[in-house]
Amino acid sequence: MSTGLDNFAFGDTGRQIYEFLWDEFAAWYLEASKARLYGDDAVAAAAARATLVYVVDSSLRLLHPFMPFVTEALWQRFPRDGGSEHALILAQWPRGGTVDADAVARFARCQALVRAVRNARAEYDVAPSKRVPISVFADSVTAADIREEVAALALLAKIDVDQFVVHVEDSNVAGDSQGEGDDEFLHLNIDQGLRAVIPLRDMIDFEKERLRLEKQIGRVQKNLDELRRRLNAPGFAEKAPADIVSAAKKNAGNLDSQLHSLNQRLEAVLRMAR
Repeated sequence: MSTGLDNFAFGDTGRQIYEFLWDEFAAWYLEASKARLYGDDAVAAAAARATLVYVVDSSLRLLHPFMPFVTEALWQRFPRDGGSEHALILAQWPRGGTVDADAVARFARCQALVRAVRNARAEYDVAPSKRVPISVFADSVTAADIREEVAALALLAKIDVDQFVVHVEDSNVAGDSQGEGDDEFLHLNIDQGLRAVIPLRDMIDFEKERLRLEKQIGRVQKNLDELRRRLNAPGFAEKAPADIVSAAKKNAGNLDSQLHSLNQRLEAVLRMAR
């Protein structure tokens, strides 16, 4: 960021601090820290609070060239240990430190797990208040990280912490005895050496899911029928440009595959609902 300001790249520098504050600090660390802030470990809570104050303090310093009045007003309200810094405009510019690439990579895998569960919840329209059970299968290092952050991961992904099970497995071994090939389980292949299994019975409302799938199947079937009529129309294949015909055939194939997948899912839902 300092290099950007020195080179008058104000737009790019502002974008970097914005993305850090919202995409990394607010969306991830701030939310994950709540597990420590409201937990039973007073030492961990104090450390989380100190880190939060430090990051916000440093961020206000970085933002000061872009929005001096607001950042000064906010900074004056933050706790500090005396010193000569009586105004943000006189405060020392933050200094860069060493990045722990291994810690970043390990946390990124925890983030990937949260994203996968969130995407599954969104796909099956799971109520925000509903907590789902999950079994995680990971290599020894990732399993240790996940066990250490169970409370934060459960908070971020709305997982039932009492049914949050972490198994260690060889990352070179594929498959799982629990629900392998069973459509009553949702398998999430997240990363090399990291996957998860969620029982669908504990996650979805069968009637709601049936109605949603039937509606989606009808919409896809309608689009496929229209596309097939177009492809089978007299003279279309001969008169239309080759790239248009090719694209239409490709779209028809994609819709047909999508329809097949949706029908399979509907059949599984109907079986589980019995």
